[in-house]
Amino acid sequence: MKTLFKLLMLVVLFVFVSCNKNEVKLLSDDYFVVYYEQGSSWTGQASEAEIRSDGELIISKRNDQANTSKSAEYELNDNSLNELKELLIDLLPIKLAERYGFDLENAPTDLPVTKIKYITNNKTDSTLIYFPNEDELPAELEVFRKTLVEIILELDTLVQ
Repeated sequence: MKTLFKLLMLVVLFVFVSCNKNEVKLLSDDYFVVYYEQGSSWTGQASEAEIRSDGELIISKRNDQANTSKSAEYELNDNSLNELKELLIDLLPIKLAERYGFDLENAPTDLPVTKIKYITNNKTDSTLIYFPNEDELPAELEVFRKTLVEIILELDTLVQ
């Protein structure tokens, strides 16, 4: 009986450890790329940002009406990069909806559309955001989005 109990405990421990390794691997990805795009066909302006796991931030801005475009590269500091990575880890378990805020019954029709996409070694997901209701976005996505915008605005020196 003791041997059976020990064997059962060993099997349970093995299953628990193997499950945790997969979860840790998913959540501690060293490689990631985050894309943030915001644009409006009404104004003809678009901004794109790409943040890579090595801390590189590439920002591109386009104005179709003036037929101009600009781009610049920046380096994120370790604090911003670690904060973004932690928030991405919180976002990974959530399956994002394809769209948020496209119920336009009482919404303005001239706001920019935002696209957020991330790629890791184990998962890729994206969403479009227009004019979401107050509680429509998952909390993790809202915090991730706000932090992403703050990081971009902190470093962005391009002026449209």
